[in-house]
Amino acid sequence: MVTVAPAYAQAQQGEAPASESEVGARLRQMRDHFGPAVSARIDDVLASARKAGVPEDVLITKALEGAAKGVPGTRVVEALKSYSERLQRADRLLGGSAGSAILVAAADALQKGVDPNAVAEVGRAAGGDPLPLVVLGDLRDAGVPVDQAVAVVRQALKQGRHGDRLLEVSAEVRRAIRAGKPPGQAAQEVGRALQGAGAPTPAGKGQGNGGPRGAKGGGPPGSGGGPPGRPHGSGGG
Repeated sequence: MVTVAPAYAQAQQGEAPASESEVGARLRQMRDHFGPAVSARIDDVLASARKAGVPEDVLITKALEGAAKGVPGTRVVEALKSYSERLQRADRLLGGSAGSAILVAAADALQKGVDPNAVAEVGRAAGGDPLPLVVLGDLRDAGVPVDQAVAVVRQALKQGRHGDRLLEVSAEVRRAIRAGKPPGQAAQEVGRALQGAGAPTPAGKGQGNGGPRGAKGGGPPGSGGGPPGRPHGSGGG
């Protein structure tokens, strides 16, 4: 099974715009949990995000994740501030009109140390699909140098890799790393396989066993087309 978590799940969370009633229900849940003082500070973060054009529902979801994990309210506030700043930076890098899902993926890539120029380059090439940025962040998290991570993602897109087949590229690099190869070399070899044979052979399978392994369900938003636009008037480390 091919997985790139938690970034994959975070991108899925940004897939569909939340309705006003859903946002309102989440806000009430958040305020009930944190109480008036902390909620007022969170509201300030949300107001700043709205002013900057960042979808607040992504931030509300992040706050509720903190609540579910028992994170103290003051730490949640600071985490939301940092997350909002990354989302705003991602928004600027992607041209100011990206959907929620790709914003979440870009912010996650920035957190993992991906160079902003690389985020902008891959984001533009992604055509609204968050998965290329999810894979880029995962490769960087695995220790692949930024230039080589960008190169293998670019090569995968050139070969028409999308959805599960794009996730398989990241999984194959990680398998090579676990087998003892340095991250940069692993990425280069997978990139060469993409350029030559079109698809690396999944570990433990013979050449005649068919295409790459599948993943659960379909890809996240944008796997077969761009994600829906951001919520109008609302949005959601």
